[in-house]
Amino acid sequence: MSASGSTPDQAQRLGSRLRRARFAHWLLAQRLSAIPKLSPLAEQILVPVHPVPAKVDPNVYNAYAGEYEDQNEVVATVFRQGDRLFSRDRIGEVTELLPENAMTFFYPTGERVD
Repeated sequence: MSASGSTPDQAQRLGSRLRRARFAHWLLAQRLSAIPKLSPLAEQILVPVHPVPAKVDPNVYNAYAGEYEDQNEVVATVFRQGDRLFSRDRIGEVTELLPENAMTFFYPTGERVD
């Protein structure tokens, strides 16, 4: 028995296992480096948070101007100012309405107004 408490036969088997493990690690590293770099299977698409405002004839805005009610209570007033459309809520805050198309609008925060 050696000073470490193992027999020469056990030390030889341990050395053999370590050599095989190192060889397997080397072999795996060589095989992995031979694999060509894979291209992605999906395409990365950037989706804007806010839609881009559409080009709409400003005369269309006249049809939307007026007071909007919910259960006989005025909840918003829509008005045109130049070539832009705005909404004023019950507490007086004014927000621009941007056109997604001639019939659908959205707030600058991205929320749709149908």
